[in-house]
Amino acid sequence: MSRAGWYGSLLAAVALVVSCGPKGGRDRAFVGKVPIDIDVSCDENPITVSLKDKDGNPAWVVDTDNRQIRWKVKQHVTINAIQPKVGGNWPIDVDPGEHGGAGGRPYKATVKSVQNGGPVDGTSIPYAIDVTCQPSPGSSGKPVRLLIDPEMIVR
Repeated sequence: MSRAGWYGSLLAAVALVVSCGPKGGRDRAFVGKVPIDIDVSCDENPITVSLKDKDGNPAWVVDTDNRQIRWKVKQHVTINAIQPKVGGNWPIDVDPGEHGGAGGRPYKATVKSVQNGGPVDGTSIPYAIDVTCQPSPGSSGKPVRLLIDPEMIVR
């Protein structure tokens, strides 16, 4: 493989998607509701990613529902992990039956109670979603691994 091909593959293999939305005081119009649909298309250039709530609204910042949160993906996307950003606290209990790991499998978690070391309501938790997108059959594309950078607010 030529260097150009190798570098192109490397760039296609790792991408960082930055969250967007208001900082500081949260405008409720920008806060999504669970469950969250992670929609990734890796057949085109550029690769597209969207996070949408149950009503189709952007969900880069999302409220938990009574400390519950659930992410859904289509069959061609695998949730590899959902984890805190570097150095962050991760007060989450992952559902043993719904924790990604295969194409189309959802990921469900519960934020720990304050009594069990969890945050108080209104706390913002920065986290990252690690996914792999498989291109459509017959496509010349290769699987693409992405790190998505949203935010969760405990309610």
